[in-house]
Amino acid sequence: FPSHDRGGNRYGKAVISGQVVGNVPQWLQFTMPVNGVAYEGFFETVEIDSLGRFTILLETEKPVLVKFMFRDSPSFIVEPNIQYDLILNVSLNHTVTFGGDISEIRQFYNSLIHSHPRSCIFTIGTQNVAEYVAKGKELDTMLQQELDMFEEIFQNGKISRDVYSLL
Repeated sequence: FPSHDRGGNRYGKAVISGQVVGNVPQWLQFTMPVNGVAYEGFFETVEIDSLGRFTILLETEKPVLVKFMFRDSPSFIVEPNIQYDLILNVSLNHTVTFGGDISEIRQFYNSLIHSHPRSCIFTIGTQNVAEYVAKGKELDTMLQQELDMFEEIFQNGKISRDVYSLL
């Protein structure tokens, strides 16, 4: 897909083609990235055909995160000038898992905890400050392990600097 100039910036088209299997809705809603990030307040809708197929076209200068509007849907990393072929497996309770064109970085990113860390700290059900401190240290350790894994994936050339910066 060719890039083109828009106001001095280089934009490219990303195409997400796919098929929804399982509990197939009539429409597919997905987030429109804002500064690269999936925010559920900005979304678009595409129609799903009778075979469950859909196509999404995104113009973007850099890698972005797109989230399909299903319960607990992980975000999908989308880079400009790349075509993706996905399978969205939708369960009866409207959760989704990805199939098809899923790279190692997408699998790793989607396996991470995507809850706000404070929600993890304040759900331990205690008033003991030492337990909060211990949970905070545990979360810091988990975060460092995740960052180290992103660094390793980047150093091994499996993701671009732009994807690394986004994540």
